Amino acid sequence: GNIVCYRHVPEGVDDVDAFQSAIRALLFEHGEHYIAEATLDGRQWLRSTVMHPLAEEAGLDALLDEIRGIGRRILA
Repeated sequence: GNIVCYRHVPEGVDDVDAFQSAIRALLFEHGEHYIAEATLDGRQWLRSTVMHPLAEEAGLDALLDEIRGIGRRILA
């Protein structure tokens, strides 16, 4: 499949669902990447769709690095 749902949960996060929503909002506002948000079983998840035939691992690595950086800023 080409849709992946995941959560970024570093140490120190109390409200995991709100944290996912905050990451997505900041990524959308300031980021170079666009991801969606999904609600599964009443919990918030980050959702990426990888469809482009030229998508490379480096692009996914950059997305995850940006998510981690946003997470660090939220927790600071």
